[in-house]
Amino acid sequence: MTVIIDVDEQLWIADRHSEHVQCARGQRVLSAGEITFTLASSNVLVSEVSNQSTGYCPETS
Repeated sequence: MTVIIDVDEQLWIADRHSEHVQCARGQRVLSAGEITFTLASSNVLVSEVSNQSTGYCPETS
């Protein structure tokens, strides 16, 4: 899944095939990347998080 963290520190998740800019609604972000979930019985677990974003890179400051 595509993921961003906005300047209010809220996590936003979108379909992996969407762009980070769409997920962020064009707003500034603190972080952008991808997240993978795994189903284990009736639990949803975060199994991987990356900062893989080639098209939407937040300011380094």
